[in-house]
Amino acid sequence: MTGRLKSALYARAGRLDAPWAWAIVAALLAALARVRGTARWAVRLGYAQQRRGRLDLARQAYERAASLPDCLLAWRLRLIDLYEAQGELRRADELIAELAARAPEPDAGPEVWEQLGAVRHRTGDRPGAEAAFREALARSATDATVASDARLRLARLLDEVGHWAQARALLDEEVAAHPEHAEAWRLLAQACHHQWRWNGTFEGALAAPDHAVLRPLGEDADDPAAVRAQAHVDACRALEEAVRLAPGQHTWWSSLGDLRREAGYRAGAIEAEQHGLEGALAQDRPSAFRLRHPREFKLERAYHEAGLPRVEDPLFDVDFEVVGDEGTGVDGHASDQPVGLFTARATFYAVRVEGFVLSRDVEVVEVLLDDVVLRRVNVGGEGFFPEVVLVLRRATVDQLPADAELRLRTEQGPLLAHGRGEALRMRVPHGSGELPGLLADGGVLDKKGNVRPPQALARAHQDAYVALYARVRDFFDEHVGTPLFALYGTLLGAYRDGDLIPGDDDFDATYVSAHHDPVAVKREATELMVRLVQAGFTVLFNRRGRLFRVAHDDIGGPDVHVDVAPLWFMDGRAWVHPQLALPATREDFLPVRDLTVRGTTVHVPQRPEVFLEGNYGPGWKHPDPGFVYYRSAVDRQTHRTLNQALLRPSEHRELEERLAGPDARPGMGRLIAIGFHPLYPLNDVALS
Repeated sequence: MTGRLKSALYARAGRLDAPWAWAIVAALLAALARVRGTARWAVRLGYAQQRRGRLDLARQAYERAASLPDCLLAWRLRLIDLYEAQGELRRADELIAELAARAPEPDAGPEVWEQLGAVRHRTGDRPGAEAAFREALARSATDATVASDARLRLARLLDEVGHWAQARALLDEEVAAHPEHAEAWRLLAQACHHQWRWNGTFEGALAAPDHAVLRPLGEDADDPAAVRAQAHVDACRALEEAVRLAPGQHTWWSSLGDLRREAGYRAGAIEAEQHGLEGALAQDRPSAFRLRHPREFKLERAYHEAGLPRVEDPLFDVDFEVVGDEGTGVDGHASDQPVGLFTARATFYAVRVEGFVLSRDVEVVEVLLDDVVLRRVNVGGEGFFPEVVLVLRRATVDQLPADAELRLRTEQGPLLAHGRGEALRMRVPHGSGELPGLLADGGVLDKKGNVRPPQALARAHQDAYVALYARVRDFFDEHVGTPLFALYGTLLGAYRDGDLIPGDDDFDATYVSAHHDPVAVKREATELMVRLVQAGFTVLFNRRGRLFRVAHDDIGGPDVHVDVAPLWFMDGRAWVHPQLALPATREDFLPVRDLTVRGTTVHVPQRPEVFLEGNYGPGWKHPDPGFVYYRSAVDRQTHRTLNQALLRPSEHRELEERLAGPDARPGMGRLIAIGFHPLYPLNDVALS
């Protein structure tokens, strides 16, 4: 078959766009692939099988092609997407690792270099990814589409590693060449805003953050403050253009609300935040639960700051000011390299302190309020810069001093506030000032941002969690027929210490699903939720739509709950929310074993070490007060798979209708979607 005839067949099948047409093409190509025996014909067969919807046969053809010596890199790359589409994540990872080290053929087109850059980026080889993207750009002089894609990929990479000035230059080129490209305008706004927020840009090799050098914004200018202000103006203009081109992007509108608020444009902030909230509520995705409360907070704060308050919220008046802002870096010397950077902001449920460090040698960061250490936080995440995150929940913020300085320090030195100051002055007009005294008396700020109560009260609170678990455990044993067993921190404390971890304010549990894909697992879980509500339990699910929490009015109400997450097996791994997919088998969990915790029987996995080491690492046997989860440490594909088990708003409404209608029973409990409960007036359910 000549190339012309092959193209004609593809064209005819493509016009018909029907599985039967592609089936005919596939049959012809299968015969020719056997005769020719080259990778090219196997790849053509794989493409035809993909178009007819037979991914299993397409994979066989692509795997055949990959086994032949004449298979080009571009053809091997097709297998990655196919493996991921079929849930063969381990094979995809193996192929990615193999291909990342493979150079394209000398005459490879720019699209192959672009794909190689994406593969290298996924393996963490950022220098290799940068080189591949630049090669793609160099080879794409006559292909505007590939040039645009490569430029955007490279800009995203540079933004990720803090090379915001370089990213901005690339994006300026992109919007000049393609002024209709909304995503390019959004990325340009993001790069400009990063420059403004951190008062500079990083330079240096992409191999590790240790090589990054912070250059203050406008360091050679007569008026550095004007240069910084212009970066914010440019960010606003770019994002205004992005939302003009793509007005349906509600997330962009919310970001524009932030920019307008920072610029003092109050009416514009209200408009943007209104668009952001309406867009979030219109979504039938799990993210709608997560976005409602942050968007409500930002909208009402915009009204408050415009002098048009509609609700009351003390967090509206919390603000921050950089202390020691000389615009030149550490101790006023632009040449000194900071250990890291940090900022803080008020959110709907907390004050959030966040930042990053520039050295892999930094493991712990102390967060101080004036001279009081609030907490020692482990750095983490798998981004380019190791992250630092600490939240101060509303009840903790209420106990802060009305005026204090927030600092972050390490053994190697301090982190800079917004890249230019030694501290952030935090004003909390409603703060009682009790927190320093509570900490001096032995109180502890826990990883969730709450101040632990005195030990006796904390133990009594935990006793309620154990009592509730016993009641839910019995329901599972007697009415579900599958055991409810401890997981995460509850399992860690029960197995390692024979008790709950001091200060823990939750009880994590799971059950093994009868199904092996996330959608079927979700259907099973929703039926179980109905049965629990009918039995008098209150069932809640969080702002991510994750299934589910169980509470009972007889034991503490909604404040005392058992976090239940279904566990299932797929692709040789155990999957369970919020972020875990670890190599394990059913036999590692079932049949369960029994431990005694505070006189109560607690089911645990058959081999607890498998889960504990897979989740916490080899150091699980030793308590780590600074431990904190970083969601960025979980790969995107794992998140995508887990998120298929999240509840959507329409599914929540269907459950509500069932429980109000055909499935209603006397003495029922309640079904509560925390993320759909209005934030205002402020209430315990929305803030839980």
